[in-house]
Amino acid sequence: MKKTVKSVIAICLCWVLALSIIPVSAFAKSKNAKLSIGIISDPHVYPQSYMGDDISKFVTDYRADTKQFEYSEQLLDVALNTLAAHAKKNGMKYVILPGDITKDSEICAHEVVAERLEKFEKDTGITVLVINGNHDVNNSDAVDYRSGDPVKDGSQVTTPEKYLEIYKNLGYDVAYHTFTPPEGAQQGMMTYSVKLDGNYRFIAFDSNCFSSDCTKKGRNEHDTRGMVSDALMEWLIAECKDAVKHGETIIGMCHHNIVAHHDLENNVLNEFAIDDWQNVATQLANAGMHFVFTGHQHSNDVASYVTEEGETIFDCETDSLSSFPHDFKEVIFDNTDPSGKIVCDYSTYRADVMYKLKDLEGNTINDFAKFSFQKVFMDGGNGDVGPYFDAIIDKYAMDTIISIGGKIGLTEEQSFNVARDLVTNLKTLKVSDTPSTKFKKEIGFGDDEYGTLDSAICSAWYYLSCGDEYIEDDEFLKDAIEQCRHGDVGARVVFTLLETILDNSAGNADVLKFVEGIYTSALSMYSGLAGNLPFAAKFAPAKAPDDASDDTVTDGDDSAVTTGATGETEESSGGLDLSILKKIPGMNVDTLKGLLSNPSLVGQLLGYALESMCIDENPGEKQDNNYAHIYSGKVEPANNEEENPTEQANNEPTTTPSNNNGGSAVPASNIPGGNNPGTGGAISNTTIELEPRIPSVELVITLGASAIALCITAILRKKREEA
Repeated sequence: MKKTVKSVIAICLCWVLALSIIPVSAFAKSKNAKLSIGIISDPHVYPQSYMGDDISKFVTDYRADTKQFEYSEQLLDVALNTLAAHAKKNGMKYVILPGDITKDSEICAHEVVAERLEKFEKDTGITVLVINGNHDVNNSDAVDYRSGDPVKDGSQVTTPEKYLEIYKNLGYDVAYHTFTPPEGAQQGMMTYSVKLDGNYRFIAFDSNCFSSDCTKKGRNEHDTRGMVSDALMEWLIAECKDAVKHGETIIGMCHHNIVAHHDLENNVLNEFAIDDWQNVATQLANAGMHFVFTGHQHSNDVASYVTEEGETIFDCETDSLSSFPHDFKEVIFDNTDPSGKIVCDYSTYRADVMYKLKDLEGNTINDFAKFSFQKVFMDGGNGDVGPYFDAIIDKYAMDTIISIGGKIGLTEEQSFNVARDLVTNLKTLKVSDTPSTKFKKEIGFGDDEYGTLDSAICSAWYYLSCGDEYIEDDEFLKDAIEQCRHGDVGARVVFTLLETILDNSAGNADVLKFVEGIYTSALSMYSGLAGNLPFAAKFAPAKAPDDASDDTVTDGDDSAVTTGATGETEESSGGLDLSILKKIPGMNVDTLKGLLSNPSLVGQLLGYALESMCIDENPGEKQDNNYAHIYSGKVEPANNEEENPTEQANNEPTTTPSNNNGGSAVPASNIPGGNNPGTGGAISNTTIELEPRIPSVELVITLGASAIALCITAILRKKREEA
């Protein structure tokens, strides 16, 4: 009996010893826990060693770019150093990078970044997980300046295979599963998943188009747009199901937005959100992915989408480290609530919050965000037209204007002056009686006497880039939007363009033909503009009312402009100099009538763009930077259908209210056919119809649309290229 007992005890002890050396994870599910993650997006690194001995050539060539390439290595270093310091306090275990690691897929840049990230891992014990962006693979803009001049011979272009080789130790070495595209395809080939501590499944998916199986032109050359192929979606759904089966919380990462963050992303900037984003977001959310980290648009923003099944997905977008305001983020996940609630607690930091950068002369830059904004938009703070706007005209609009000018008799110098003067004149255009003062101290831009279009654009850019958009305390911008939508800003734009052309044509050009050329080219500069921009239909000329007057402004008539409704003679209307209309042969009162009514539509377009950039109600006010987003399970399905902006605009009366707080309204008494002649306050709501061609006599009506379209489309094309 004693021997039997001893034998049983001995066997039990052996089992205890055996079990003690087997990991618990071999037969038990990992325990849910909080998880701290750092996020650096779109660093767009370009090594200074490849800029040449004199980097001024490189800096000048890229002056039309908001990215601070010459500081990109420093920015990455100070962000990583700050994350390392924070990790000692918050126990951060992972740092993720949602793409656009390099300027334009330069091998030298990828190798520099990979080396620094691997050193960071070794020094801190923090695991780094990367995914590629649209700039990172098969990008023929890859350049080498070491000779002093740009060399684009393809030797610096990173192929998909080279990318995987360079980053083999930065995510792929700890991959749980990887995606293999179908034979003959490459879309999605960098996709992988990782099991993270705390019972999380991290899925990094390659949303980029860089191969012939998915690019628009069928070439092995990168597109700006992003997509999820059917094969990749099938893999993602299976991976999510596997994670849910194992009780893991899913965290996603890709470069392109999974949810549109503002109206312009739906209608104009449609290469920032992934193709068919509603469908992609729906499938991922319903499969269990409720948080995905993205970049691409260079903004701090969180947007949510609720599927018809009541599942929510949050798209958490991080600003570009290389562009204003140069932020990175830290997130603490908490999946420990027994109810299944998931908390994603956001914190946002400027790159130089702990460590300062040095300028090219070695001087300390105390506030890099302010330095960067002034360098790009304010000519280093000197108050002139910033190099960004100056250079985009050079690169994206000048050739068009010179080509059109030559066809109608303008010299190259005259055409050049039209473009440059237009930028300068629009910059100082009055959009509000209220001066812009909110950002004078923080950033350095603003006005003294009245609010300008330049300040409105700079303000909107600030809000869009920084996130947490809040304009209730910005009296200038609120009024500027109001004056664009309902005041006379559109008319001011029309007359600014008109005066600029006439001042530079020296009487030797067909102004109407010139305007037609600009108008046509402006619409074609941005592919699909007419189909995607809500107010594009309103670019067409108005049809004159049936009771239009036959009064004309004849060629060479030195008398003042006569308005048919009242017979009054006016040299100006609401502060607008109408006498310049006498310089245009064929100008009649019907055209003048359209000129004064249609600009309100131009103003609506501008006001719509400003609103989209600086008003954010998804998922709520001021929820982009330092906020805890929570997934608590299914909710009542919301109506995700966007309101039809075009329909909304058509139903909105084009009225000009009394001008109590900005801009001088155009009195209806001075407009033939205006409502309530002699009492002021309203402009006739003219019916707008698209025509297959633009009648020459009405071409001047499209002047305002041309100015807005030309400038905005040039900027949008540049933004698409940068992203």
